[in-house]
Amino acid sequence: MTLARCATGLLLSAVALLRCSTGVSCAGATVKLASGLPAAIAVDATTVYWVDETLGDKSVKKLVLPDGATTTLAKAPQDICALAVAAGVVYFTDVINGTVMSVPASGGVITTIASGEASPVAIAVDDTSVYWANRGGAIRAAKLPGGPPVTLAPAPGPESIAVAAGTIYFGGAYGVMQLPVAGGAATPLSDRTSNAGAIALDAASVYWIDHPIGLPDRVYKAPHGGGPSVLLATGQDELENIATDGQSVYFTDPTRGAVFKVAVGGGEPTALCTSANPLGIAVDASRLYLGDFALGLLIAPK
Repeated sequence: MTLARCATGLLLSAVALLRCSTGVSCAGATVKLASGLPAAIAVDATTVYWVDETLGDKSVKKLVLPDGATTTLAKAPQDICALAVAAGVVYFTDVINGTVMSVPASGGVITTIASGEASPVAIAVDDTSVYWANRGGAIRAAKLPGGPPVTLAPAPGPESIAVAAGTIYFGGAYGVMQLPVAGGAATPLSDRTSNAGAIALDAASVYWIDHPIGLPDRVYKAPHGGGPSVLLATGQDELENIATDGQSVYFTDPTRGAVFKVAVGGGEPTALCTSANPLGIAVDASRLYLGDFALGLLIAPK
């Protein structure tokens, strides 16, 4: 995880710039939703959820849109690393303590799904199961609700995971791999076999951040089921997270202090935002949710 660095302000590209009550320069109604160090972010129809990395307050939080109060759903004994939301439940991992947990999105009792895991760094969920990537060397899963944890496939040092339409996608030093949700042999998604970081999905494609050794980071896509990779963005510095709404791909570059946007069909990436230290990102039909380690959790038009 990239640590926060000092900088000021958020700037959104537009013809006219307005001064917001948050003290940020912005286009449109950009609002600071919460303070803290928001890392991983997820959003559903009514609520935004995030991992707050604030020292001494590492927790899963939520805010009912558009302007509800911040609610803490769970605190971790060590270090919450990732979260996913589905069917009114928030799933999250504690990478140091080695646990996979869940809590009702409305609040309530925290359930331990798995313990003694080898550094669960990423998590995903579908209608039947929760899946996680153990940096210690495996893709693991548990049936919902309450099934025992099982190993679906060995995976040396995975860093990301996503699931859609019966297939798990995970990234690591070998590129992006695909794996049936029932388990079995993992196969390469594309011809790209360098370091794959964060992954995002839409109905047609898998998008990921590529970290080639000794070269600037890049953004690629490939079709579900596998196929040739397509380069969407290159010449980036140090990319962190990625999201898509099916029309555009959004990615954060903490080194340059920017959020970029590129069409899913390709084209020239544009700087949608510049901010102090952008890390977490999520999108819905009309809004961008940005976690900035200097400015907090922000919401802005796309």
